[in-house]
Amino acid sequence: PKNLAEIGEQAFDGCDKLVEVCNLSSFNVRPGDEGNGYVGYRALNVYTPTSGSKKVHFTDDGFIFYQDNSAYYLLGYTGEAKDLVLPANYNGNAYSIHEYAFMNNANLMRVVIPEGVTTIGNMAFSGCHNLIQIVLPSTLKEINYRAFEGCYKLAEIYNLSNLFIQLGTSTHGGIAEYAGSLCKTLEDPTKLSVENGFVFYREEKGEEINDWLLAYVGTDKDITVPFRKDVTHCVIYNYAFYGRDDLHSVTLPEGTVSMGEAAFGNCLNLTKVVLPETLYNIGNYAFAGCERLSDLSLPKAMIYIGHTAFQRCYGLTSITVPEGITVIERYTFDGCMKLAEVILPETLTKINDGAFMNCFELASIKLPASLTYLDSQVFTNCSALTELVIPEGVPLLGLNFAANCHELKSVTLPKSITQILAQAFYCAGITDINYRGTVAEWNAIAKTH
Repeated sequence: PKNLAEIGEQAFDGCDKLVEVCNLSSFNVRPGDEGNGYVGYRALNVYTPTSGSKKVHFTDDGFIFYQDNSAYYLLGYTGEAKDLVLPANYNGNAYSIHEYAFMNNANLMRVVIPEGVTTIGNMAFSGCHNLIQIVLPSTLKEINYRAFEGCYKLAEIYNLSNLFIQLGTSTHGGIAEYAGSLCKTLEDPTKLSVENGFVFYREEKGEEINDWLLAYVGTDKDITVPFRKDVTHCVIYNYAFYGRDDLHSVTLPEGTVSMGEAAFGNCLNLTKVVLPETLYNIGNYAFAGCERLSDLSLPKAMIYIGHTAFQRCYGLTSITVPEGITVIERYTFDGCMKLAEVILPETLTKINDGAFMNCFELASIKLPASLTYLDSQVFTNCSALTELVIPEGVPLLGLNFAANCHELKSVTLPKSITQILAQAFYCAGITDINYRGTVAEWNAIAKTH
């Protein structure tokens, strides 16, 4: 406005789509300039009442275009469509998809890019975590930096262009990093299907036929995932149910073998998940942020649980980690504030950084004799913990290993300990330290203050 007196430092930092500024003030705002709170940093056009004119235009169907002489850009989309066919042109002119145009659009599931489009800009579809299928036109010449970063469900690509796109690679903006199939013509049959609201991708590997469950688009709050006919295995794909606040309970079928990254992440009202005995892998962040999850048992077939898998599952009160698990990854149970009972397997060898940090109600835990590695912050802020017995074979206790455990009174250390890092037991209440070696061996331990 005309009477603007001040723009705070970094006031517009991160406004990646701010491409046009109408400047009525006395500030000298220039395109690409970091001054004036970054207001002009991403700007393509800065105009005043006496100089220049508006170049951003909104269409009736929600698209935002920018016109600069003979150049035309699609800047964004304000609609809520899940299946989106981009405009064939803008006022009869071909256009490019500008950087950040659809970034973090959680509605998009399928996108058709029309003939005439030559360029997809930096991060144009970045963070579209529900995007499962895209059609690229024959005219496309360039997909820029990180254009499809974080499109974890993008399983099927129809590539009509001459771009050499390879499955599982991060080239061309990472478009095919998570994809399962590349089709060269629109006549190629899709491998996607929807059954009772469940979106599946069908993977054929020799004689095996596997279902990737990509998403659920139904409205039921209590759901049972189907195991379809002729399928060998089912995989719950990355971000399959991410952010579905409406879900209360989910039952996965026998035959499900793996669960991808953040599959149930931030399902805030999810209270119960029934896991099949065939499940052997749970990915990173799989249940992170499921604040009300209280009813969960891990199958005996489990061999791997990813890092941060149950972080901030405030409702969990007990967990039994199955035999066969060898590592508790970093932050796996961090912030499980009500977790009071943990049973660890005799196959466990490592507990990584922050695995049980902020488990405020964890009063006791038995560490198995198989352990050989305890990282930093493993039990930091476990304020109810009263006793720790470190098994023989562990050589080192990491930084802040059990810091701020206010009720910790008794610690038993093995003869194998050779190093204790800084503030491993930053706890004022410890009254009993039992070391299983000699005085000379105790004095030889490297202790960092």
